[in-house]
Amino acid sequence: MELEQFIDHPSGFLALSPHNQRFTSTELPGFIAYREQGKHWILFGGVHAPVDVQSELLQQFLTTAQQQRRRVLAVQVRRNQVPLFQQFAATINQLGSNFSLNLTNYNLAGTRKMKLRHKIKQAQQAGLYVVEVGQELPRNETTFAQLSTISHHWLAAKQKKN
Repeated sequence: MELEQFIDHPSGFLALSPHNQRFTSTELPGFIAYREQGKHWILFGGVHAPVDVQSELLQQFLTTAQQQRRRVLAVQVRRNQVPLFQQFAATINQLGSNFSLNLTNYNLAGTRKMKLRHKIKQAQQAGLYVVEVGQELPRNETTFAQLSTISHHWLAAKQKKN
């Protein structure tokens, strides 16, 4: 079973990072990507599974976490999965919403959010632009291999382990 087939998330490639663990069920298709941090399991991108089994897969994950005395923190959950997490009495907080900017009429003038504008301007001057996997780039092995290569070189340049 190819796990990529269950990813429907702009940052879904992060779920397949070799640094993450993947929770799977022998009875259900799909997976949940997470990392263990102390007594927490940090879940990335929600439940990567067909809609009809997401609730059951999440229930199994939460039960396993509880049996191992781990608390679960979910990040980057897509809006359409929020009701899924609410059915398990999860507390929902929208992180980073002040960085959700409409850039259509965005202006680099003034002093408001100067650091953010400076970073955007630096990226523009460096010739960078943003594209989305599945939209401007195909969602396939070649794209993910290219992203992995880019990440490897970037981390190597920062002298970090990857």
